[in-house]
Amino acid sequence: MQLLRKILNAGKARAEMDASIQDVIDNLRLISKGERDVGEFYRLCGEVLTDDKEFWIKMAASERAHAEIALRMAALVETEPFKYRPGRAFSAVLIRLFGLHLSNLVESMRAGEIKKDELLTLAADIENSVVELNYGEIVETEVPEFLAMARLLEEETGAHRQSIEKMIKNSRD
Repeated sequence: MQLLRKILNAGKARAEMDASIQDVIDNLRLISKGERDVGEFYRLCGEVLTDDKEFWIKMAASERAHAEIALRMAALVETEPFKYRPGRAFSAVLIRLFGLHLSNLVESMRAGEIKKDELLTLAADIENSVVELNYGEIVETEVPEFLAMARLLEEETGAHRQSIEKMIKNSRD
């Protein structure tokens, strides 16, 4: 009976661990979608803020690249889950809500309901949002490829924040 209980407990612990890793994979996929949505928002900013169109085109392309990187990160975790441990938990619900918020922003932009001067502030808010999180905290791992991608995303997101803050500052001068 003791042995059976140990086996059942070990199986339960394994199932909980797998579910946690599966949550990480699912969240990385959700984050990828969020990055694509941010890219679409930036693309539309380029259509509205035509003086800075090239800037927004580059930002949109960068966000699309971030989406692909997040998918590659999910694939790495899925391929060798034993090399990863769930890190800081975050809410998939918040990521989904953020996606809905972005969809609403895009629709409002298409309808001409957002003023040009509001777009920069919205972009700054997006770069500080739940989607633009610390990727290195999602899972604990020593996998160099995963860590390099996490660092790249964090560095580029920091550069995005600085670029947008600079544009906000310049627009006030």
